[in-house]
Amino acid sequence: MSYKDFFGENRPTPHKTGDEQNITPLSPPTFDTTPIVEKYDVMSFQGFSSGRPLLLERPTKYVNRIVNSMKQIIAIPENDQYGGIEGRVYLSPIFTLPMALLHEGDKIGNETVNRYPYLHFPTNHDWDADEMSLDEYLLAIEYMFVIHDIAQEDTDGNLLTYGVDGDYTMDDDAWKTACEWSKEISKPLSDLNRGRLLGFAINSQSEKEVDTVVNLFDLWGEEREPQQILSDAQTAAGDVEDLYDMVFSIPFEPFH
Repeated sequence: MSYKDFFGENRPTPHKTGDEQNITPLSPPTFDTTPIVEKYDVMSFQGFSSGRPLLLERPTKYVNRIVNSMKQIIAIPENDQYGGIEGRVYLSPIFTLPMALLHEGDKIGNETVNRYPYLHFPTNHDWDADEMSLDEYLLAIEYMFVIHDIAQEDTDGNLLTYGVDGDYTMDDDAWKTACEWSKEISKPLSDLNRGRLLGFAINSQSEKEVDTVVNLFDLWGEEREPQQILSDAQTAAGDVEDLYDMVFSIPFEPFH
């Protein structure tokens, strides 16, 4: 979908030739500071990705993707008091992959889904809310997983991974670089994704899409006027692109 009507003209983005792959092939990790991977068989978590790393899709499709992904991950206890799957999903304009908000008594579905990378966090770098936001922390982990070939998204909406088993640590210097990257990209990425969601909703002329984006904006405390959101998204795209290209091989197409 083009955002020309709402952002002006589309930003030019590079396109790969037909011989080139849309994703960098995964290769076995070569050093011992990345997550422990016992087998080199690639797992595919189908439908876990938007098909565009870091970028959100149509509002209802986004929410359904996150909710349906969590249904594959979490086994809800019979005496649940936390609102079912919907009470355990993390919806964010910054970290766009499924991430579970687990409660006491929750269980992971089976051994296979327990290897989903974003159920595991580095034991030597716990999240500290005084140092960074949860979104920035998750983005830093995503950075490490991608550059060290632990997990990649493809253009079909799948997360390809070797899986993560048990505890792991991350090299301190590499983690510092990941955190610097995540802190720099988080604000423009938030602006861009809010603009994408709004643009999709407007283009769709669907009451359901509009209602969904309104609910998301309420959740995130969004108070800007729609035109300002769209304008800020256009400005943010350039800042995101430079940082995106440092990590991901899929072409960056912010207004499609």
